[in-house]
Amino acid sequence: EGIVRGSYSFPSFGQRVELGVEVARNRLQQLTRLATDIDGDGRADRIGIPEPDATVTELRSELFARLNGQHGKQLTTEASLTGEFSRITSSYVLFPPRDYFYLKPRVDLRYALSERDRLGLVVERRVSQLQFENFVPAYDVLSNRLLAGNPGIAPETIRSVELRLEHRLAADGGSVEARLFHESIRDAIDRD
Repeated sequence: EGIVRGSYSFPSFGQRVELGVEVARNRLQQLTRLATDIDGDGRADRIGIPEPDATVTELRSELFARLNGQHGKQLTTEASLTGEFSRITSSYVLFPPRDYFYLKPRVDLRYALSERDRLGLVVERRVSQLQFENFVPAYDVLSNRLLAGNPGIAPETIRSVELRLEHRLAADGGSVEARLFHESIRDAIDRD
């Protein structure tokens, strides 16, 4: 994977603003050859695999904006919005290039209830990066089977809400945290 990232931050309205861009290129080339003695003559016979010479390439770019601020002594905010554009091509004849666009908002609010107690709320949408090994055929030695791969995989998206209460122990002795959260997952990725 090759990544180029740039950002610029500046103060605005008593908060910190960061604007940036990231561009990445991911590529996987895999050659798979399997052979076994099928007919018992002591020679290895090649086993046919669909798309044994696989190439998968992703060009991805992200534009992002972040806003961090302190509102009085009690409230801290972090908000961001990322737009991700992705194009995936592969050597699979039946799967044409695919284009993806995702908006990934995130809001993190922290409110100091007291000197040692803090309440936090995080609402966000995350989009996973694809592992190209899931696209292509692979042989699993442990289960002694061929995993076909899935060139039609889409990135996994997770929408989450988390509420947390943190209590800091006296004399910097650590902290205790309670969390309540909910996640909604779409396009979950699994090899099996």
